[in-house]
Amino acid sequence: MKMLFFGSPSCETCQVMLLMLADDKIISNSDIDFYYIDAYAEDTQDFCDEHDVDDLPRVKIYDNSVLVFDRIGIFNPTELYQFTKEGNDDGSKRKTERSG
Repeated sequence: MKMLFFGSPSCETCQVMLLMLADDKIISNSDIDFYYIDAYAEDTQDFCDEHDVDDLPRVKIYDNSVLVFDRIGIFNPTELYQFTKEGNDDGSKRKTERSG
């Protein structure tokens, strides 16, 4: 699985979310490859457009190219438990959720 974290160094909420994810053992004990994308960097604009990134932070998880998790804003990292080896993911596509 692949996690795309769209954020920016100038986004306070993004920095909080990054710290939460870094401290969370669920992420480190999972099979999720983590990728940080600076949404304001010039060289990532096309990629962000492809992923419809308009609000930050945005987290997307793909399993074999299928979007299975999509969150905008801060969320509890325990929501990611379903993507760990012990979790129980049904593989269905989940809708985008906006928190906060």
